[in-house]
Amino acid sequence: MTERGWDVVSCDVPEDRADELCGALAAGALGASVEPAGPGRVRVAIYPDPASGGAIGAFVEQVRAVLRVSGIDPEAASVTRGRVADGRWVERFHASLRPRPLGTRFEVRAPGDGAAASGRRVLWLVPGRAFGTGEHPTTCLAAAALERWVRPGAAWLDLGCGTGVLALVARALGAVPVRAVDVDPEAVAVAREVLAANPGTGPVELGTGSLAAAADRRWDGIVANIETSFFTAPGAATALARALVPGGCLVVSGFLAADADEVAAALAAAGLATVERVRDGEWGASVARSGVR
Repeated sequence: MTERGWDVVSCDVPEDRADELCGALAAGALGASVEPAGPGRVRVAIYPDPASGGAIGAFVEQVRAVLRVSGIDPEAASVTRGRVADGRWVERFHASLRPRPLGTRFEVRAPGDGAAASGRRVLWLVPGRAFGTGEHPTTCLAAAALERWVRPGAAWLDLGCGTGVLALVARALGAVPVRAVDVDPEAVAVAREVLAANPGTGPVELGTGSLAAAADRRWDGIVANIETSFFTAPGAATALARALVPGGCLVVSGFLAADADEVAAALAAAGLATVERVRDGEWGASVARSGVR
């Protein structure tokens, strides 16, 4: 943000692919909003994060690259850049946030958006400057994995929690205690608001930091929706393995499916055996266990 407002990059995409593309296009950004753009089309506006320090031109090229990978011609999508002069992108994002499924049991909605009609449990999201609004494929993959692997009474850690939505999923599935940590203080502030908006889910411990902020115990499960470089960094997989109880479960996502072998190799070197792999388009997630051969 500058004194004149926020940068915004917009493109026209097919309406039936809006949720998928919003997640991919807004990865690493502040968020995205959607407006009708004619029959069968919507206009997606993506707000790059000024804290990343990247040039707006580079972000435009990133958007164009994502569209190409998704099989959409950037020229046909009319990719443009602009400014939001009033600085109220959060309110616009909030107004455009549509109910969306998360896993098979949950649905993400903005506060005051009514009850779920599908029988799913509603998780109320307060939009803010943090990743994890439930629309990105990696968040969905991680949530679905939690549904398969969380057991009532198990202790779970949401590492790199963003908005805290995955911690809410784990808690709603019966995990206790659940702790959510993130190295970004702004993400923690957003997660605090999201947790406060979901009091019926149960208490979630919240802290700033990484694994060191959760080193007071070993966890039955850890979910980490981050990126490939985090898992392959020297010592990272070993630290994750040490944070788990014997037989503990590690749900990892945030990486491209093409990087799954690299992530699995890093985890295996630390004694974590990958027992499940899933993907959604170009994105992947895996489940690894400690003490499993």
